Amino acid sequence: MEIMRKEGNIIKCPNDLRGLNKEIKVFCAGPIQGAPHWQHQMPHIDGVVWISPRRDSYEHFNYDSQLEWETMGLRIADIILFWIPSPIEVIPNRGYAQTTRIEFGETIGRGNKPMVVGIYKEYNGRKYFVDKMAEYNKGEVYDNLEDCIEKIKQLVEEKKKEKVFFTSDTHFSQERAMLLSKRPFSSVKEMDWTMIDRWNATVGPNDTVFHLGDFGEPWPMDFLNGKINFIVGNYERDGKSPTPPNVVNCGNSIIYKKSGDCPSIIMAHEPTRALEIQRESTDKMPIAFGHIHGRQKVKEWDGYDVGVDANSFKPISYDDLLFYFNAIEKGYYDSDVWS
Repeated sequence: MEIMRKEGNIIKCPNDLRGLNKEIKVFCAGPIQGAPHWQHQMPHIDGVVWISPRRDSYEHFNYDSQLEWETMGLRIADIILFWIPSPIEVIPNRGYAQTTRIEFGETIGRGNKPMVVGIYKEYNGRKYFVDKMAEYNKGEVYDNLEDCIEKIKQLVEEKKKEKVFFTSDTHFSQERAMLLSKRPFSSVKEMDWTMIDRWNATVGPNDTVFHLGDFGEPWPMDFLNGKINFIVGNYERDGKSPTPPNVVNCGNSIIYKKSGDCPSIIMAHEPTRALEIQRESTDKMPIAFGHIHGRQKVKEWDGYDVGVDANSFKPISYDDLLFYFNAIEKGYYDSDVWS
């Protein structure tokens, strides 16, 4: 699809936000009414697209569609920039940056994404932002936009480093899975966008993800970061879900081998299917599986449930997975765990 941009690196509301999976997305949060047009003057940074809630025209403005677009932009972003510049005019009956304060509170409360915050020195509510950034260990509050951009460049370089992640059983847009697994969401929509939000907070555009089946409806693929390798789950085999598009289809199982001395990992949707491969192998390789929705996070035979229900509804990194495998191998889990 064609994505409309300004100078190739800015997406303005209400343009399409799909298909940005290969770029690092920075949402430009901050005041629009009474503020200078800073969102459309962001510099080119290699591999970065700026998401701007500011429109070129407000002739056919609709509040609900604006709010939905901004919420979507915040959920898919990799980094969120809050910049409150000195106002250029006073808007009657409106507090300056009043929506920005709400968005800041919601974003820092979720706590899962890098945030860069800058506020002009004389802003009356500046102390609140400074105190909350310190409380949540999110870094300092800058005085100018230039320092914010330099910090974003550092975060972008960190995001460009390639990592490996594992996940399973997202069941996007499937109410049955949400209800049977007692997921803590008020609606399917909340479930879907929370998982997209946490996925992109964890996985960068250059990262590799192994999804171990039961993806759900395919539409979130337009928003999820990373190069996805897909192992077929029972929902795909039974025709309850389509295999998601634009993935590397790995069939029913795969063995991942990282370079060096790190162990290979057997992956399959059902733990029993992976265990069969382990028993037939001369090497006792650890196992990553899904299917059981967190009912038993670790198994005695070097197994770990990488499904979202066992991992805060987000992918788990290769290094974190090795942490659990090491705990199983060293006997840190005792008979009370396995009984």
